[in-house]
Amino acid sequence: MNKLTYILISVILIIIIAFFSMHYYHEMYYEELYKKPKKYVYETFMGPVNSVLIIEDLKYKKDLIEYYDYAELNHNYTSFNFALKTLTRAEQVYIIGYTEDSLLLEVVSLYDRGAHFGGSFTQGYVYYKTLHDLPPPDSLMPKPWIK
Repeated sequence: MNKLTYILISVILIIIIAFFSMHYYHEMYYEELYKKPKKYVYETFMGPVNSVLIIEDLKYKKDLIEYYDYAELNHNYTSFNFALKTLTRAEQVYIIGYTEDSLLLEVVSLYDRGAHFGGSFTQGYVYYKTLHDLPPPDSLMPKPWIK
């Protein structure tokens, strides 16, 4: 066998090993994720259940906290200085971490938003007062306007 054959066999072996390693890591990651605490995300500062803002970068931590503090105190929303990204109201998420002051929790959502909107995996930080043990009562869910 010549040198080119050895290189070709080595490359094929590396690709096969990488494929099986990625598959194993994927399975292991989700197995561990499913063991994490689960909560529902929604906020009711204005009355009905609303979607929750999520940030992916902690440099916006202060802005997110101020936004929700204002909403809770004034029963109104204000402007914010971070990218608009939300989690669907009453969506179930897995808690994978939290900030040192515990005001923000790092969560993973497996809700499928479609390929155009980031697929079925969202990870970021949400305000602690938007996490709940149970889904919201039906009385707080917005009523459909079409009959």
